[in-house]
Amino acid sequence: IYTQKKRMIVLIVIIAVEIVLSLVSFFSSFKNILITVIIVFTFYPIKASVKQYLFYGFLLFGFLYMTLIWQSIKGEYRFYLNQGSRTQTIQVSSEDALNKIWELSAEAKPFNSSSDETYRTIDRISYIEFFSQAMVRVPTEIPYENGALWLNNIMHILLPRIFNPNKKAIDDSEMVNKYTMTKVASAKEGSSWSLGFLAESYIDFGKYFMYIPIFLLGALIGWIYKILIVKSINFIWGFSMVSSLWVYMSCNGYAGTKILGWLLMYLITFFLFRRFLMKPIDRFLRGDVAFNK
Repeated sequence: IYTQKKRMIVLIVIIAVEIVLSLVSFFSSFKNILITVIIVFTFYPIKASVKQYLFYGFLLFGFLYMTLIWQSIKGEYRFYLNQGSRTQTIQVSSEDALNKIWELSAEAKPFNSSSDETYRTIDRISYIEFFSQAMVRVPTEIPYENGALWLNNIMHILLPRIFNPNKKAIDDSEMVNKYTMTKVASAKEGSSWSLGFLAESYIDFGKYFMYIPIFLLGALIGWIYKILIVKSINFIWGFSMVSSLWVYMSCNGYAGTKILGWLLMYLITFFLFRRFLMKPIDRFLRGDVAFNK
């Protein structure tokens, strides 16, 4: 749509609806949509112009502004969504949730000189506080785990619960409370704080060998990226399939268990989609008469 400049209104409506629907949740999933849109739009044209730079600047400003607004209101908004139950559940209607987020957004002042939202946003993106605290405690107070954390990450996603009835539910806050000097709310209290796979790698292998699992994870994402393109029926489908991987550019705040689980499920979903749906949908979009018959 973007390259052919046709049905642009359809694209705008789809993006707008996705962003609005993503706001009726506990998490800032709108950022994934905006990151994808920004990256896709920067591919064309190859020769950038002043107009294109202004357009990219507008997209970037919109992304940063929404991020600051979200940082300003997310605490009160989440409390409203769960009605004070301290759980990650939505107990109001979508209409009430949207009205509330609109009300809070209108009152938010993220650029106020007395506000610390800019600092909190930078701190959230960099995600180094828990990592720094873990380096203070490990190995001075707590010994290196020598690979136990990453082994648990791998076994958690490879061993189904049907074969391991005692498999624990993921509660990221447990590791934060164990390895850092900060005590955070757990899943039972309606919250989840991740130590981050970078800190997990340090706790496992120390400040030198921690880069081995980090490199291997990057290689795994790169291999999956290549598989999605090569195994798709054409490059259009290939680049459509890999677009969802771009959100992992900001994955430093996620636990290794979740990253590996997401990658595995995405790969399985891709092969099922490739096997049963990709060709029929492609023929339909091309208006293939044989398919219609």
